[in-house]
Amino acid sequence: QLAEPDPETVSAHAGALLACGALVLRHAPADKEAERSKARAKVAQALETFGAAVALCDTAKGDDVPEVLLEWAQACWDAAGVAADAAEAAALLESAVGKARDSLALMTAPTLESLNLLGDILRAAAEHAWREGGAAAAGALYSRAFEAYASARRIRANDLRTRCNLADGWLDCARMQIEAPAGGAGAAEQELAGGLEAMQLDGAAAPEPPPPPPPP
Repeated sequence: QLAEPDPETVSAHAGALLACGALVLRHAPADKEAERSKARAKVAQALETFGAAVALCDTAKGDDVPEVLLEWAQACWDAAGVAADAAEAAALLESAVGKARDSLALMTAPTLESLNLLGDILRAAAEHAWREGGAAAAGALYSRAFEAYASARRIRANDLRTRCNLADGWLDCARMQIEAPAGGAGAAEQELAGGLEAMQLDGAAAPEPPPPPPPP
């Protein structure tokens, strides 16, 4: 009799499926539609398999449900990078944010890894919203990303990854201000300064989140 698969094995299988499908979608020519269709099916199967891994988790057996949810969140984010269109990418990023938040909700205490991942996904969603013309949505998502990084800094103020992520967020916002047709050079200078301040490993409080970029 075959033993019931454990969540770690199922999650690893899902990760392999996703990596295989994403590799094809990144490199297969656009005219290889049959090949790309199979790859998209593998990505979809991978995300379903992550769900199966979560369903198999049993806390009584010591299964780490939050960790599997984080892996699922990362997978949704990765899948967004090879999505067929902007709408699908936005939906996958929204799903990734939800999985990351679900993971945090189940933790006794949040971890640096989980908070940084949530912030990173929110930044990716903000960047996507900006590219699609949703300046207000991008601003709101950036604010939520900065909140996640601020929570991470309350765990360890000088964590290098958190500081780098925070600085990258400020620099992203500065770039958006510069690229805005209305022109946002003054705001961009403020956000560039915020990015540099975020990189100072002196234990000082993080800068306030930047204002939303102007509409494109």
